[in-house]
Amino acid sequence: MRCERIATVAALVLLTVLGGCGGGDDSTQANLTPGPPDRTRIVSARVYQHGTWVVPGETPDSVGKALASLKPTLVSGLIRFEPGESVKQHEIDAWNTIRHRVLHAVPDAHFGIELNGLAYTSTDQVTEQMAEIRSKLDPSGWFFDFWTPTYKKRPDIVEAAVQSAHENGEWVGGNAFGLGQDPKVPPGSDYLAVQDIDFALNLSRVRELAKEIPVAVHLGNNPGHPNSSGCLFIRKLDTEKRESYVTMRARQQKANDFRFAYPVLFPECDFKPPKGLISFNAIKDGSMMPTIGRLLDRYDDASSN
Repeated sequence: MRCERIATVAALVLLTVLGGCGGGDDSTQANLTPGPPDRTRIVSARVYQHGTWVVPGETPDSVGKALASLKPTLVSGLIRFEPGESVKQHEIDAWNTIRHRVLHAVPDAHFGIELNGLAYTSTDQVTEQMAEIRSKLDPSGWFFDFWTPTYKKRPDIVEAAVQSAHENGEWVGGNAFGLGQDPKVPPGSDYLAVQDIDFALNLSRVRELAKEIPVAVHLGNNPGHPNSSGCLFIRKLDTEKRESYVTMRARQQKANDFRFAYPVLFPECDFKPPKGLISFNAIKDGSMMPTIGRLLDRYDDASSN
């Protein structure tokens, strides 16, 4: 499996994962991109952060079954690590259980790990951690929070991460901030992600950015701030309003050239002790899971291109 991915051209893989722009010879693309179909089905799901399970009431098996029911081609940010955090056995066990369930439904599904780009202080630190995670979890690719700010502050960190990923046949990219100021796309990025701010999104800038690189959109996530859109999504909106939000974003995808990462176990909010950091749980949110499934079928299948 690893050998096959090393032989893959990483940038082309993610163009397929995110349904990238441009044409080209279909037979050539088929040979070089064994990943998910063009109209990918992205779900955001966070189960571990700081080594802690953030989906109370669920188990790796229940999460795996729920995600598999949506037939995702990309599960984004399943585990997030900070610099210096090692991969724990319970994280390995959960990753393997969830991954097995999803791959049974979608054999070529991709799985991403999330890292915090701004927190790294050296190139060795980021490449060594990527190597350890790779040896234990074998991710398809990497999502870096603060990707464009990291490139602005420490371009060597981004360059090292890109080289490590691409040498191992993995895609890499992450969050773009300062959308209105035309953030510079870090060289070697396979995609950028944009999050909304207070449930608002500058769609014209998203379209401009998508001319340069594949773009994914996800709900804002700033769990330490109780009035952030992620916390409000969990604490203040009811199921009907949450469904209205995801329906709006699903409908906007094609006209604005982005792919929406559906919030299944994401965003997060820190409820402080005794609850602590918790992911939104669509599994337990009334009709949210059937709604996401219908939206994926309508707006995110290859046949809807």
